[in-house]
Amino acid sequence: MLEAAQVLVEQGFTLVATRGTQSWLAENDVPCEVVNKVYEGRPHVIDMLKDGDVQLLMNTTEGAQAVEDSKEMRSVALYDKIPYFTTAAAANAAARAIRAQAEGALEVKSLQG
Repeated sequence: MLEAAQVLVEQGFTLVATRGTQSWLAENDVPCEVVNKVYEGRPHVIDMLKDGDVQLLMNTTEGAQAVEDSKEMRSVALYDKIPYFTTAAAANAAARAIRAQAEGALEVKSLQG
């Protein structure tokens, strides 16, 4: 996830994360704002999604509470058509694709050869 975060910041994205993730990003010199988890009270990440303050969601889960919170995040993201990635590999691929598109480096290649 570190490379994805770095690429997104380089592309001009502002990152928002819960405290643990924000702290980890800060330790790795990646700027990031803090948002509450749902159970920590408002304003929280669901509020940001519903208010249109999030344009891209990358959420990996660990633990029962995180899985529970992610259900509502997925629901809001799907309803509001916010791109949503749930694995580090997908987040990294998405960030790299965003960078490639910005650089104009996209090419279509046939899989059939």
